[in-house]
Amino acid sequence: MTDRETPGDEPPDDLFEILLDPSPSGESDATLDLPAGFAVLDAARALDDLFRTQAGVSAVDLLVGGHRLGRSTRHQLIETRTVGAGDGATLPGHSGAYRIVVLGCAEPTCAARLLRVHVDERAMPACPNGHGSLRPVAA
Repeated sequence: MTDRETPGDEPPDDLFEILLDPSPSGESDATLDLPAGFAVLDAARALDDLFRTQAGVSAVDLLVGGHRLGRSTRHQLIETRTVGAGDGATLPGHSGAYRIVVLGCAEPTCAARLLRVHVDERAMPACPNGHGSLRPVAA
């Protein structure tokens, strides 16, 4: 159980496994923290958008509803593409359903980064290194 989930929370759908890199865990550049109930397809789109817009990010820890599911990598997401993924059935550009918000630590020497699709400014997440609240940073 992570420090953010409460007993009784339902873990996300097993279908999220397709987005996770099965290789031994390595270091992640950031954490993508999605709300409970976020659909697998929407998570895939968010990861795709994240990897297209954040050139320095090649691996992220994936959290859904406070549950750490594992590590997703740029390489793994490319491998999950299926027949029809390039058939023009999707519109180019960024999704209008969400926007990736990049949060970082105010401490200049701290590299902590958290990526979310929603941020409640009344309850900003804390830096995992104990430096106080994270704040939005330029993407």
